[in-house]
Amino acid sequence: MDTLTTMYHYYWKEKNKIVVQNMVGGYKGQEHKHTPKDFQKWIEKNKIKPEHLVNLGE
Repeated sequence: MDTLTTMYHYYWKEKNKIVVQNMVGGYKGQEHKHTPKDFQKWIEKNKIKPEHLVNLGE
C-alpha cells in the first residue's frame, strides 16, 4: 500500500446519505455526500478501485 501517492476514499453513512472523505499522503481532501445510488455511479464514473475504498461504518 503506497499511502503517499495513492488516493483513498473513506466513507460512512449519515442518515440517508453516504459521506466520502478523500485522502492522499495523509492530507484530507474534499468531503462530499451521495445517495446510495449516486455513490455507486460516482465509483463507476471515477473508476475507483475497491481496494481504495475504506468503509468507516464497519
